[in-house]
Amino acid sequence: MCDIFSLFFGLEDPRHASGRRYKLESLLSLIVVGLLCGRNNMASIWRLSQSFTTEQRLALGFDKWRLPSHPILTTLLQQLDARALEQHLCRIFYSQDDADHALLALDGKTLRGSRVGTHKAMHMLSVFSQSLSAVPHSMPVASGENEITTALRLLEHCELKGTIITGDAIFAQQNICRTIKNKGGDYMFALKDNHKPVRTAIEHALDTADKKTENYEDA
Repeated sequence: MCDIFSLFFGLEDPRHASGRRYKLESLLSLIVVGLLCGRNNMASIWRLSQSFTTEQRLALGFDKWRLPSHPILTTLLQQLDARALEQHLCRIFYSQDDADHALLALDGKTLRGSRVGTHKAMHMLSVFSQSLSAVPHSMPVASGENEITTALRLLEHCELKGTIITGDAIFAQQNICRTIKNKGGDYMFALKDNHKPVRTAIEHALDTADKKTENYEDA
């Protein structure tokens, strides 16, 4: 719990000074603990907190008598800048001396259970870190956009120096590749018939290289 608590040190508090009855770190840590325990809304997280021992309450930064209600948790999430939180956590993850962040994967997924009424389910484009086994960056695919245009916006928020970005053939676009290279990274995308001339040129180059190698070995 203490490790979770420390993740949120230095994050800007969006609440008005007069409304800060509880520490921001404590509230966010409580939400994380609730999600890890399988609670998927603020009311169920609040109910879970009622079963905490005194030691658990103190570890999260609360006193032993008073815990926040679920409207307080809900209001906090409404006020919180999701992008600022993501960037804050990314700075912590990337600052770990023992972490290897060289391999990142671009991937799009539709969020299960995100369809409400006539609204379509939310489609997210994410950057997955192999070393963290987590998603340090993500962005919803906005209405009228696709994964290609969203990838360009998403990559602008990522630290790419020294990384290799992998992904499906849809991301083998000149603008995406140029953005990655300009930010100090490299890429490895599948090539299919969506870029047949490029695929043909690469296959020819590889065949030529193989023949040169065979000739060199024969010599």
